[in-house]
This record gives sequence, structure tokens and C-alpha cells, in this order.
Amino acid sequence: MYSHVESTIRIHDLNKNPLAIIPIGKAKLQLGHVRIIQPVNFTYFEDIIENFDEMLRTNKLSGKLYQVLKKKHAHLYNTYYKLKPNVHRRKRWNSLGTAWKWIAGNPDAEDLRIINQTMNNLIEYNNQQVFVNNAMDTRIQQISKITNDLLELDFKTKLQHEVEMNILIAILNIDAVQNQLEVLEDAILLAKHGIPSSRILSMTEYAKIKPFLEQQNVHVTTFEKLLSKSSAQVTMNNTHVIYMLKIPQLSSETYEYEFIDSLVQNQKRVHLYSNYILYNSTKIYEISNECTQDETLYICDTKILKTPSQCIRNLIRIQHANCTYEKVYTTGNIKHIDEATLLLNDVNVSLHSNCTNNTQRLNGSYIIQFEHCELYLDNNIYRNSIINLNSKTFRPTTGLLVEEDSIIDIPSPEFLANLTLNHRGILEHVYLQNESLKWKQHIFEIMGSSGILIIIIILVIGIIIKYWKPKQTNINIKISEQPTATAPISEEIRKPENESSSYTDISTERFLEIQKFLNMPTQERSIRL
Repeated sequence: MYSHVESTIRIHDLNKNPLAIIPIGKAKLQLGHVRIIQPVNFTYFEDIIENFDEMLRTNKLSGKLYQVLKKKHAHLYNTYYKLKPNVHRRKRWNSLGTAWKWIAGNPDAEDLRIINQTMNNLIEYNNQQVFVNNAMDTRIQQISKITNDLLELDFKTKLQHEVEMNILIAILNIDAVQNQLEVLEDAILLAKHGIPSSRILSMTEYAKIKPFLEQQNVHVTTFEKLLSKSSAQVTMNNTHVIYMLKIPQLSSETYEYEFIDSLVQNQKRVHLYSNYILYNSTKIYEISNECTQDETLYICDTKILKTPSQCIRNLIRIQHANCTYEKVYTTGNIKHIDEATLLLNDVNVSLHSNCTNNTQRLNGSYIIQFEHCELYLDNNIYRNSIINLNSKTFRPTTGLLVEEDSIIDIPSPEFLANLTLNHRGILEHVYLQNESLKWKQHIFEIMGSSGILIIIIILVIGIIIKYWKPKQTNINIKISEQPTATAPISEEIRKPENESSSYTDISTERFLEIQKFLNMPTQERSIRL
């Protein structure tokens, strides 16, 4: 058999709303705690064990029942001393004060005050928020009385069947004491994990506690409901173990519990201190943290309540307001209000879902509610296959006039973080470029100085060659087969300076070379002067 589940998606345009107001549910304030205190006197257990010790010492019996009695007594002794505080174990416990050691739970100042006030008269102490349950102590006292009666018997004067009957009674009493110790041990272990024990209170005791809880405006319909609403704590000293159940005490007034968020318009929005609001016909509170859900109600701690500004009070009452704005540096904010509701604030995304075959482009601010559906907003997936849609989607604030008193221009930490990452990328790029330039500069520094030196040397050598090259004299001599000169060479050379001569400024050595050249045969002459 197959059933068809209808998929639903609703898109609400908030582009003309200064504030998104989304109802969450009904809520009450937690005013404090109602405490159920169950004291256990350890001296009663110690007395019972000592009485059994005395009985076993004075009556040396035989038989299987007697051996069973001895084994059960030894087991009881071990269980008792495992729970009883001792010097070595106290050092591991968290302590408040000098008398009481808290071995389970997280006590507050009120817990300490109540325990300290009731140390000496715990059995008689009751007030408007504390109920003392002495049922376990009463049961232990009854067992102790039976044990004392058994101790007074003289087993030697009794018949065998009477002795066996008394031993059976002793065994049953040991089992009863053992059971109470094991119940207490389990309760302590569970309390260390914050879980109340269902064994430490009987249904008869619950029937006595229920009217007291109703007087404190704590309404529980079953014993299981009481345990689910409670938290457990255990404290201990040398003589007592105190088991405490703490149940939240709620206000009689009921409030509307809503999520609010200001919508971005022109890169600014109304400044908010909190996203959660409690209000009724007379009161409005801001809440710094989310409230805890308890069945059909939300429970809100009074410690996290704040009085909102006049701006927020007016907007919650759907009235015009004068507000402080804040500048917005980011866009595309998507908040998952619950499994069925999304708030899109100043987005530009593509929407596709398996509810419909259409793809839409959303630009601005919207509320989307969906059930039994998957949404795809760009690369993000949102699923809801369980929660049904609330009939009251949101409270519109369309048309409200919100005047700007002032504006806060402080970038958000997220924006600064992204800006830092972007700048870091730019700086890394610049750094890599600088490293490249440094590398080139380094090469230039290595080669540049040597290159410059080489260039300078070449220039100097060039200048030297150009300006310091030895002078050469080229002499052109025209020689014919028949000399035409009439005067001897010596005479020609010795002509006065004012007369023309081609041998002017010739040194003696050079003259001798020329003369030798002229005396050589013509075919042997090779002129390079």
C-alpha cells in the first residue's frame, strides 16, 4: 500500500517590510526551581550491618541457610563501604562549603543555601519550594528494627525450624537493605549524567508529591513526565546522602515567542540586539538566547531577558517608529529558522526544488516555507520531510514608517574576516611579484657590477688605443728607372728649412734606412716605411 505525500512550498515577498516577524510558538518564563529532597541517613545502614555482624559472631550456626546469610552479609558490607565517603575519595569531589560534597550535578547558590539551612533539621524542613521525602529513611528504619529484634533472639534455645525461619527473615532483611543501597547507587550514577532515577521514588511517593507540585504551578500528568522535566543532583557528607530532584517552576503568564530580523534596504537596516522576542498584551522582552522546547511550550530563562528599545516595542506592536540603523557590508544572508522556514535577506539567488519544475530568480528579501520538499538555492540544499507548515507564517510589517535616528557604521566581524582573506590574497600576489623582482635584482646585483666593470675596462682600452697609438709616417716615393735628381740625396736633405723638401723632420736613423733603400736594386725594393 502506497500513500502520496503532498509537497508544499510558499514564498512570501518581504521587500517592503522593515522587519521580518516569524511566530515560533507559546512560551513561559522559568522563575526558578521546585526541589524534591530525599535524605538518606547512612548511620541506619551502618547500624544494620553492625547488628548482623553481632548476630553472626554470637550465633555460630551451620547449614546452607547460614552460609547464604554470611555471603549476603559480606556482599551488603562491600556495597555499603563502596558508597560511604572516605578520606581518599573526597579529594576527587567538587565541594561547596566544608560539610557537603557534591558528587553529581551542578549546584547553584540556591542549592547550597537550602542544603546548609536544612543540615540539622532536614526531616522537618519544608517550605514553598522544597518538599522533603523521607520514604527511604522510613523503610531503612523499619528494617533496622527487625534486625534488632533478631539480635535479641537466642538461637541456641530455638528449635531447628525456628532457627531456619529466623535466618530466612535475616536474609530477607539483608536483601531489602541491599536493594536500597543498589537503588541509591544507580541513582547516583544516573545523576552524574543528569538523568533522574525512576527507582528512587515509588508511585506512592509520587502521589504525595503531585499536589505539592500543582500548588507551585508545576503540572505533570504522569510519573514519567515528572522525571522528564527534572534534573538530578546528589550531595553527601559523613552521615547523609541527599538526592535532589529539581523541576522548573514556570510563570502563570503565557507569551508569544517570535523570531525577528531586520531586512536590508539600500545597504542598511534597523539595528537589533537580539533575534528573539517574548511579548503578551502588557509586556515585551528581548531574549539573548533561544528558549528550550518542552512539549507544546517553550521555556525561557529570566536571566536572559532584556527590555527592548522603544523602536522594537513599536515595531512589535506594528506601529511607526524612530530607530537606529546600521550599515550593512554583506549581502545574501540566508537563515534557517526551523526545518520548514528559511529567511532570505537581500539575496540574489536561483531557486529550484523538487516540489515544482520551475526555476526562479529571487532578488531581495523573502520567507520560504516548505514541507516534504528539497530546495536548491544556488549550491545549497535544504530538506524538510517531516515538519508540517505553521498556519501563521509571519506577521507583515508592510507600510510601517521607520525614521532613521542615527546610523552605526561598524563592519561586522564576518565582513572584516572576508576582507582580511581577500587582502591576504592580494598581498600574497604582491609578495610573489616582489620576490620575482628581488630575484631579478639579485641577479643584476651579481652580474651588474661585473658587467659595468668590464664595460669601463673596454672603454678605457678603447680610449687608450685611440689616443695613445704610436704615430706612423707614410712616405710616398716615386722612383723611375732613370733617376732625375741632379743633386745628391745628402745635399737635398741638407737644404734649408725654408726650401721645399720631402725629407723634412727625418731622423738620422731614418735617413740611413732611406739611403740604404735607394741603393738597393729596383726589383728587391719593398716599401713600408
